[in-house]
Amino acid sequence: MDTDQFQAPTNTAQRSRRGLWIVAGALALGVIVLVLILRASSPAQAETSDMSLQGGEGVWAVNGVELVRSQDALQVSLKIPRPMPGEYTYPPAETPAGDPTPPVGVGESEVFTLWMFVFNHPELCRDPYTCRLVDIFGDDETPEPPAAGGIYQLSAIIATGNIIEMNGEVTVGTDPARGALLTNTLCSHVHIGMAPHGEALDGEDLEIQMSTTIGGPAFFWAAEFEFLDSSNGC
Repeated sequence: MDTDQFQAPTNTAQRSRRGLWIVAGALALGVIVLVLILRASSPAQAETSDMSLQGGEGVWAVNGVELVRSQDALQVSLKIPRPMPGEYTYPPAETPAGDPTPPVGVGESEVFTLWMFVFNHPELCRDPYTCRLVDIFGDDETPEPPAAGGIYQLSAIIATGNIIEMNGEVTVGTDPARGALLTNTLCSHVHIGMAPHGEALDGEDLEIQMSTTIGGPAFFWAAEFEFLDSSNGC
């Protein structure tokens, strides 16, 4: 019997099965790569936090601040009732470091600035996971704080209505106003502070109001965010 007539179909069937497996493997690999790309590029789930009353005691606005973390940025959105003129405590006309600022007074149009305080390694704060300004500025005991905290300005506004809305973003590698660069978006502790500057002035004074912090945390409306959860590897 001539067996050659049976050989060709067998080889063809084997080649077909091998081709199907190669195609299936390539498709599966493509799906895995696509999932990994989407996972890496998609922002983490948004977090919300209450905005505290001025000075940190009590709640001024429930879920007034939203933070979105991604691999390379922190995005903040704030929407809260406006502190009305003359109905809150005005800071002295000086920065937290004691440098003079433009005069602070009551006015129909008032300036507020929004700031982010980021602690890249909250586990290394002097009081672990309870980070404070000493973990940014340091002191004689720890001139270079290991928590690597940094301060960034997010936004500024001349408020005239009943609602304040501000947004801002800090990306990895952005130069801070003070302290360390942002390097850890997913596992950092993030504090948000809104500072009051009083009546909106003119010219250079207004520029300083819109770009300088004032008074310190005792005069801020504030919100805090811890890292999301262990799924981020924190």
